Amino acid sequence: MKVMKQYTVKKGLNNEERNALIEYSDIVAHLLHHRGIKNKEEAHVFLSGGYEKGIHDPFLLNDMEKAVQRILEAIEKKEKICIYSDYDADGIPGGVILHDFFKKIGYDNFINYIPDRSEEGFGLNQGAIESLAKQEVSILITVDCGIADVSHVAFAKTFGIDVIITDHHEPGEILPEAYAIVNPKVGGNYPEKMLCGSGVAYKLVQAILAKDNCRTQWVSLG
Repeated sequence: MKVMKQYTVKKGLNNEERNALIEYSDIVAHLLHHRGIKNKEEAHVFLSGGYEKGIHDPFLLNDMEKAVQRILEAIEKKEKICIYSDYDADGIPGGVILHDFFKKIGYDNFINYIPDRSEEGFGLNQGAIESLAKQEVSILITVDCGIADVSHVAFAKTFGIDVIITDHHEPGEILPEAYAIVNPKVGGNYPEKMLCGSGVAYKLVQAILAKDNCRTQWVSLG
């Protein structure tokens, strides 16, 4: 017998709570209140947003400095980079972010790799790593995957491939021995632990752009 889900509506606001958000309609006030927003000042900040106010220092993320330095080194030496992203609606946009970033700076020695969901499954796999090694990939950047791929990261290292993991999934008891692990749920002091996979990829690009020497390096690519 199929069990039906039971849904309940959050309790309504009392007069004091409602008056604190009097500028807003009943439904908006209800939603704001139950998201922990209790007055008009907090509501204004929440609803107005703003890039400058809502952005955090990317270098608060674990291993971000190390990841950025390795990528800049790869760009300078014209090493082949692989962007290895998950096949879902989080991994693919993250892969696009990195793809477009490299294109914008005029760096073309990279490839995007998206594993086949049916044939290869989630995360890194041995066949893909062997193929990338034959293509002389020396640095592999994961997007929205990799934090659970302990054995596959170790396998990639046997080919001399440096793996930079950008992921947001929960880490296991054992972390992969990657060159760098950029994940809001692993170490670091990044305040937003629920950042999505493509968000982590975005933070990586933000961190690279923040480096003072990047413009000089990119001009030299031409």
